[in-house]
Amino acid sequence: MGNTILLVDDDREFQNLMKAKAEDNCELLTTKCGRNISGYLAEIQGTIERKKIDILIINCNLFAADGRQIAFILRSIYPHLKIVLTSINRNDFSAIMAQTEKQNIYFVDKLNINLDELKRICQSP
Repeated sequence: MGNTILLVDDDREFQNLMKAKAEDNCELLTTKCGRNISGYLAEIQGTIERKKIDILIINCNLFAADGRQIAFILRSIYPHLKIVLTSINRNDFSAIMAQTEKQNIYFVDKLNINLDELKRICQSP
């Protein structure tokens, strides 16, 4: 894959799972957990300014912030960045997909995320 992924998720087990999946295929970066939306935005924007990020993956259900709000704000700042929202809560799926489709933000089931799907997203226009 050869891409750089920025993962915004406060679940350490999921971070470790993604690192194992990405091991030889791409560079996976993670952010520190923010105390609120502003904290997450500052951390994410700082990383984007320092590194070329191909895909930004954000958990919808962060401990201290709503990942959807973060994604919508970042979409307005970085219109060409590939943004993927994830959730483990199946009740969120249809609502998230309806909201994000109009914003050109992708949604992937957190339990079934795989690198092939991320590669396809990265190559999409």
